[in-house]
Amino acid sequence: MSRYHHENFKPKKKKTLIDSIANFLNDAKRQFKIEMERANAEAIKKKRVEKERKDNAVKRHINDEIKKVKVKEDNYKKYNSLSGKRIDTERRTESKTEPKLKNSPLKKNNAHDFPFLSGIVPTKQKLTKSLLLSIDWKNYENVCIEYLRIRNWKANGTGNGADGGIDITINSLEGKLVGIAQCKAWKKQIGVNLVRELFGVMASEGVEKGIFFTTSTFTPDAKTFCVNKKLYLIDCNELINRMNKLEESHQVKLLAVATSGNYTTPTCAKCNVKMTIRVSKKGSNIGREFWGCVNFPRCRSIINKP
Repeated sequence: MSRYHHENFKPKKKKTLIDSIANFLNDAKRQFKIEMERANAEAIKKKRVEKERKDNAVKRHINDEIKKVKVKEDNYKKYNSLSGKRIDTERRTESKTEPKLKNSPLKKNNAHDFPFLSGIVPTKQKLTKSLLLSIDWKNYENVCIEYLRIRNWKANGTGNGADGGIDITINSLEGKLVGIAQCKAWKKQIGVNLVRELFGVMASEGVEKGIFFTTSTFTPDAKTFCVNKKLYLIDCNELINRMNKLEESHQVKLLAVATSGNYTTPTCAKCNVKMTIRVSKKGSNIGREFWGCVNFPRCRSIINKP
């Protein structure tokens, strides 16, 4: 009997066009799923590497400051040994009255000689109003971003150039945009017009919360405008009080961010590079110094020196 007439033989079913299309779609679906999983894994790895890079940068900065402290302590001990005086550094810091040292390389109660000692922020090394007023606007913006991150918000800067009234975007832990922030490292008061502009940007972006950071203060009209609105005004004193209530490890990090790099030299808002001192050679301000962009004449951004 032929195998085609066997009672258990079932002829193969011919594939139709519909079956081919279904198989193709299933293969494409599996391939898409594999690509999505690979992309998610790469994104997670990239975020982890970026976080480790930032943490390592902060640690290197702190270690450098600790090394500087140790060098100054060694110089202090060497000075006392040469002068015939023996003073224990630990007893000296704990004592209420410090010995008067004539011609000492370390000044009495000079707190900035001992930053980041043992990873703890000394009382006199906490962030102060004078420090915030002296730092670059870019460092101030980074301090505000880091403060929001410490408060468990996903805060990121919007970059350089025209920011459309937004310096910082604030997202929830799930990644949803929940607020925006504006930073002004100014010495003059912030008026109601700037606050109104931020409120208008909030409406156009469809967010409920807004924060206005400044190193100065707000006018009474600006404060009145924000009544019964989810628009929060944080001036210099308010930010200092909030940051000094944080854990000491967080204060160390904020202080490191504030004083990172050449923090007293302003940054060009267009080119994101440190500016240089120039002298006016013509006009009514001839001979006067000002901050100019290093990319001049391609970039003509300037900041007048006080």
